[in-house]
Amino acid sequence: MKKITLICGLIASSITAGFAQDDDALTFAGRALKMSLDEPVLGTARYSGMAGAMGALGGDGSAIKDNPAALGIYRKWDIGLTPNLSLDNDGNADFNINNFSCVMNFGKKNRKKGYITSSFAIAYNRLANYNRDTYTTGYLDDGTYYENEFLEDDGSGLWHFAYGMNISNTVYAGVGINVASLSYKQSTESHIGRDFENNDFELLANGWNMNLGVIAKPAKFLRVGASFTTPTWLSVTEDAFYPERDENNELTGRMAGYEGAEYSVQTPLKFEGSLGFIMGKRAVADIDYIYSDASAIRVKNDVGHQFRDVKYFIDKNYKATHTIKIGTEIQIAKGFAGRLGFAHQTSPTQDECYGRNVSREPLYNNGLYVPYQYESVLYSYSIPKYANYFTLGAGYHGKNFYADVAYVNKQQKEHFYEWQEPVLDANGNIDGWKIDPYDQIIKTHNIMFTVGAKF
Repeated sequence: MKKITLICGLIASSITAGFAQDDDALTFAGRALKMSLDEPVLGTARYSGMAGAMGALGGDGSAIKDNPAALGIYRKWDIGLTPNLSLDNDGNADFNINNFSCVMNFGKKNRKKGYITSSFAIAYNRLANYNRDTYTTGYLDDGTYYENEFLEDDGSGLWHFAYGMNISNTVYAGVGINVASLSYKQSTESHIGRDFENNDFELLANGWNMNLGVIAKPAKFLRVGASFTTPTWLSVTEDAFYPERDENNELTGRMAGYEGAEYSVQTPLKFEGSLGFIMGKRAVADIDYIYSDASAIRVKNDVGHQFRDVKYFIDKNYKATHTIKIGTEIQIAKGFAGRLGFAHQTSPTQDECYGRNVSREPLYNNGLYVPYQYESVLYSYSIPKYANYFTLGAGYHGKNFYADVAYVNKQQKEHFYEWQEPVLDANGNIDGWKIDPYDQIIKTHNIMFTVGAKF
């Protein structure tokens, strides 16, 4: 397939869009990976301006998603809201809420030893945005002109119910129970010559996890943080609709598909370590490291039996992900601060995912069969590789009011697949499907603004 032009439009972040829709192992593994990957810098404007590097500093409504011990730093009640505007390179826009947090603080702030204060928080944090519009054109090997548009929408987030305490202004500990929600929509629209094909896919998921953490202050200038997040256990329901084809691989003019397929996904657990540096009253800095192993993803049917084919694919093609976040905040004037940050997330997939030839045989996974029986369902998808985040921000924090603004530029490498092209045998029959990906760096932009009150 010879590419003529490739125009990528991404409203926000994009991760894998699911693998081939007619091979269950690839399909379920790809969607499970999408549900497992978060954007590590999304949150309040202060959190995002520092690239999410606040694991040892705490005192922020988004830092509690990384380490609930962040609640131990609070000395007042705090209510904050963070709307977010996401932009692609073509100027397309999407609006969502990055964070809402209500922190209730209790205790005797004038004490110096033992239990001093504790905080309980109800908060929401956006984890990922799926909005995407990727448009490609070109010619097939037989000279037929095509146009292909790949659309994605919605995102994922967590509601937090967390508690943290301050012990002797030296040790801060916390625990949280978190409720996850995820909505994902995908559509591929293809014009090939005079033919038009469109397939749609929708997925809803709900689940929960827990996290616990600690922050210690061994010296006046140093804070050390560590946290653990359990796997997220998700219950998934999905629908799909696509053009029907007859036994001769010709379009019938009718739509086929399925509704209400149910299964469950277990995402990987996470470990995080943090170092925070307090440089007097002029500046703070933080370095966070997060470990998560994508090969630990598990997919089960509605009665709890693991998909053996999916597990084999995941074990072979996924790997551990390492995330480094570095951020700093500098006091410019009384109450006013500037922030800078950088984050790098390694690829969750092995290099062998590139250039794959996919079998067309449908798989039966312990009783759950999704009918991908039609020979040529056109779809697009991407395989995520590494991602870099460049961030900056500024804000004002007064006695009872604060306001922050931040900008995040994400650069994600991926292998993008328009669709599968048929490989014919000597008799002209379909004998397999060739996938030719494009390597590309996709850039997205997020602008967020936080307003809050302390009392």
